[in-house]
Amino acid sequence: MHVIIAGGGTGGHVYPAIAIAEAVKMQFPEAKVTFIGTSRGLEVTAVPKAGWPLALINVRPIKGRSLVQRFMGGLTMVSGVAKARILLKRLKPDLVIGVGGYASAAAGVAAVSMGVPLVIHEQNSIPGLTNRLLGRIAKKVFITFPQAANYFSPSKVVPVGNPVRQQVLADIMKTTSDSTSSEFVVFVFGGSQGARSLNQAMLAALPYLKTLSRPLRVVHQVGSQADEKAIANVYRQAGVNAEVHQFIHDMGHYYRQADVVVARSGAGTLAELALVGKPAILVPYPFASDNHQEANAQAYVSEGAARLIPDQELDGPRLAGELKGLLEDHLSRKAMGTCMKQMATPNAAVDIVNEGMRLLNV
Repeated sequence: MHVIIAGGGTGGHVYPAIAIAEAVKMQFPEAKVTFIGTSRGLEVTAVPKAGWPLALINVRPIKGRSLVQRFMGGLTMVSGVAKARILLKRLKPDLVIGVGGYASAAAGVAAVSMGVPLVIHEQNSIPGLTNRLLGRIAKKVFITFPQAANYFSPSKVVPVGNPVRQQVLADIMKTTSDSTSSEFVVFVFGGSQGARSLNQAMLAALPYLKTLSRPLRVVHQVGSQADEKAIANVYRQAGVNAEVHQFIHDMGHYYRQADVVVARSGAGTLAELALVGKPAILVPYPFASDNHQEANAQAYVSEGAARLIPDQELDGPRLAGELKGLLEDHLSRKAMGTCMKQMATPNAAVDIVNEGMRLLNV
């Protein structure tokens, strides 16, 4: 059996794709898995690093581009479908799984044109252009958020949640807790792309957090573009115990320590927060396609699992007010954590694989 996983671009597409690949091998050890992506996306480094073969096609973005860029993107899409057909003829897959991104579009169209079953996974509340189009020709559409079902044929939709990689899942799901009752722990991270306003607001909030009933400790992932030493110095001058990192590999360790998490609302982040059951203050990245991060966050707010601060309203006093309200209210934190845990979908990747294999009568 050979499964193709197509798509990528950002971590929101790539990491769930890797989780699906792991589930394929876990369920069917003899199966082969090959990725199809582009040289412009995160997949070009993340997929080989995870140990999976990657084939590249040249496809350029269309949405949100100039007329000339859309024309060139259309041309590369045509050539990308042709290249994908050549790849599929050589690889002879039994199933193609699209995870979003323009490589997914080319490979998905090629698969259907060759009679290879296609299924897709949509990570966000508001589907991207590729999945909206592929949803019309796919056999199954796996969704993370119930709201995404509005964009697809009801007969195709299968709610599964967002896949999380096995190592991350294992780190997050450890039963031992690293939390301590002697201090309040806030875990802040925004990712390299969207960290700036979170960094600024958290530092600006520090003067308003001096009157907490317990000492404050902050774990802060500031992103690759930030000045790690300068931010650490601000914490030091404010007298706050803080760990400042440009990037954190063991997210599970710090999730378990946290009383409250402050983060963006990408689908992957939300899936991890649900697994660990931590209350969150969500600040959606304002430039996400179709503002899907705000829709993602609203889904968690409506279930009582999180609070939301729009990026344009984010400042020190607003963030400090939300943090103080949660840190000083143990019952509210506990209730939010319970609601967050109820949104967890630890079997998402396995469910996708099993449903896909039913199409093949495996």
